[in-house]
Amino acid sequence: MLGASNSLSRPDRPSEGRDSLGSFAKRGHSSGGEGPSAWNRARRVLRTVLGIFLIMFCLGALLALAILGVLYRALAYVPEFYQVRTQWSGNQIEEYHRQFLERFSLATNELKKRKGSEIVFREDELNGWIEIEGKRLIPADATFRFVKPRIQLTDKAVWVATELHTEWAKGVVWAVLEPEVRGPNAIAIRIREARLGRVPLPTNRLIQYITSGLMAEVLRGSRAGADWEISEGRPVLVLHLDLTSDPQSVQRFQIENLRVGEGILAIRVAEGKGS
Repeated sequence: MLGASNSLSRPDRPSEGRDSLGSFAKRGHSSGGEGPSAWNRARRVLRTVLGIFLIMFCLGALLALAILGVLYRALAYVPEFYQVRTQWSGNQIEEYHRQFLERFSLATNELKKRKGSEIVFREDELNGWIEIEGKRLIPADATFRFVKPRIQLTDKAVWVATELHTEWAKGVVWAVLEPEVRGPNAIAIRIREARLGRVPLPTNRLIQYITSGLMAEVLRGSRAGADWEISEGRPVLVLHLDLTSDPQSVQRFQIENLRVGEGILAIRVAEGKGS
């Protein structure tokens, strides 16, 4: 019985020994691999962080390129009404300018006879006059130039556009104007919107430039003036005109009405008396 008991118990010891050695071997292996495993983990973390930064850089670069592309397309935008009117030849412009001068001369003579008249100008005649007369407004050595100014006359609104040339870029500046008679010989021009391509322009600063620079040059030598104000949150250019036929005469003319229609600008002028 004892022998049988001993023979049964012997196989258990080697098994325990193997289990102990196996556990020890596993522990030893785990303990011996602690250094390389930590380094691998740190390297994986570092690669992940660098990969994230690389992805962020690529996304940022793509976003910047997309913004530049959108900005370029926005600045390169040309209104359709301007494209059509810039296709006129130099001979057409000169002919329109001649027609304007003839109409203006006839209207002046008629005004002297009737003491009042409505002068109606066509859109193409005005464009010819603006193109020819506008060239003298900007000095030749200016850092920027306005090229091919054009207008479109619609119901109660005047669309204005011109190429703006600078030393580093060029684009089309355009605006929508709403003129009206404010008082005797006072014309208020509300700027509904102004843009460079599709990019909105600060209309307040734009109208400050017009009143202090461009309009001052236009009105030089006359007794007319210009100022600006804010009405209903929008800038308004106010022109004060002097229509005295002779500086030493008491005969004066005043603008009674101004009407903008499809392709025409009608101005009603009548004689008034002043001291």
